[in-house]
Amino acid sequence: MAITPKRLGRLDDAIASLLGRDIAASGKSRRDLARDTGMSTNRIGIILRHEPPPATVGEVGLLAAAVGRSASAVIAEAEGPVSEGDETMGLAAASDSDIDAEVEAQQVEP
Repeated sequence: MAITPKRLGRLDDAIASLLGRDIAASGKSRRDLARDTGMSTNRIGIILRHEPPPATVGEVGLLAAAVGRSASAVIAEAEGPVSEGDETMGLAAASDSDIDAEVEAQQVEP
């Protein structure tokens, strides 16, 4: 069975948008970011183009730090507009049962 790539959720999309905005404001090129973060320019491009797979928390932290922010600040800013009216969208708002149900839905039978 073919594995379908994970689509970006609204929070992933919001994080990529904020990182793109902050990176553009910094004037840094993808090459500068690659040097500063140790990430490949290809991976940085994937994240900034909002392509799957979504950025990991570690990648968010590296990119945010390269432009003078923290991962937690970027994620908190992204959660605001995304979670308004949808209590399950925020990272902190998801319950264990929501997470368990999502994990079960993504498991692939051999």
